[in-house]
Amino acid sequence: MPIDRFFVTVSVGLLFEESGRYRMLPTIRAYVHSTLTLGDADLEALNRHFLDDLAAKEGDKVGAEGGAAAAARLKAEAANIEHLLKLACKP
Repeated sequence: MPIDRFFVTVSVGLLFEESGRYRMLPTIRAYVHSTLTLGDADLEALNRHFLDDLAAKEGDKVGAEGGAAAAARLKAEAANIEHLLKLACKP
């Protein structure tokens, strides 16, 4: 989402900040999930961000120096990672 549309979305209350993260209203999230169709390029970008970058890099830190912060970051993203894995498994 381009940055200007992001700020408009926040300013009208469709997204809100909570604990340092942006959240979407449940009704808006349900609508997006029911109407959004992700293409191969979209799924590839999500895979790259959540699995290649985040999970691989932060996962290696868990149990080592910086592990607490890495575990907290992964915990915060767990629902996003799980949803991505479910999307990847759909025929």
